[in-house]
Amino acid sequence: MKTLKESPPGWKGHPAFDQIVRIEAVENYSRLIDNQGRILVFARTLGKYENALNLPFFRVNRSCIINLSYVKAAGGTLELQDGFQVNISRRRKEHVFKALQEIR
Repeated sequence: MKTLKESPPGWKGHPAFDQIVRIEAVENYSRLIDNQGRILVFARTLGKYENALNLPFFRVNRSCIINLSYVKAAGGTLELQDGFQVNISRRRKEHVFKALQEIR
């Protein structure tokens, strides 16, 4: 995994937000995964991202913010275009489905 100071090979600068598929919590760090499967790790909590980002980004549970533009299938869990499946917390489920309707 790469830190903020080290970009992975092939990346010039940081990824554009429309390329980010999801942001996962890893203790007090965040792991950003883009649409090509590349990973960047930042020393920032998900709460900071949640406050700074608007739709199509949505926090679906305690450990994951997803880009709703990359949702392939929705139900009890969301399946993203890269095959990753994420559970939706009970309290956020209604809000997630409303947000999905807004962006589609």
